[in-house]
Amino acid sequence: MACPHVSGVVALMISANPSATPAQIFSALTSSSENPSTTGSDSNIGYGVINALAAVKAISSYTDSNNTPNEVVNDIEIDIDDNAGSGGTGSDSDCVELVITIRTDRYASDSSHWLQTGAAAAYLFYQSDFDSFETYRETNCVDPNVCTTYNVRDSFGDGISGEGVEIKYGGVVVFSGGDFGVGGIKTIGNC
Repeated sequence: MACPHVSGVVALMISANPSATPAQIFSALTSSSENPSTTGSDSNIGYGVINALAAVKAISSYTDSNNTPNEVVNDIEIDIDDNAGSGGTGSDSDCVELVITIRTDRYASDSSHWLQTGAAAAYLFYQSDFDSFETYRETNCVDPNVCTTYNVRDSFGDGISGEGVEIKYGGVVVFSGGDFGVGGIKTIGNC
């Protein structure tokens, strides 16, 4: 029964990072598994019990074929001012509203997106269960002093035809479109 469980977790990992290599997947699986008997692997239970959430978080840190965490795969190229929309107070600790709107195309099941923040890359949202031709909106208040990462993926590699994705940071549209290929990563704040 271990095989279908691990296969399901690997499917989640590939959904979170479609460009992950087999070596990155193996590394994320082994480093996030929990073996109550020992650290690492043993002859009785191998690397131990798989931890799905930890494995998805681990694979999300890899974005290139050289096992280098936090590199951009297919950058959308948005320059975001860290203090945009902060009300003109000049305080870097202000919470800035980030609104991400996604309008799906006919092939909505190809798409996923998520937002992570902080050094531990905590998920603010993760969404991959879309219906065709629907609009979804996620609103979060982000600290410009903390690195926040938005990731959008299209497993087929053709982006989202039509409206696609709109990103508003502090009330200003900083990206709009659906021509992003397999996807991209956008960093916001102090990264």
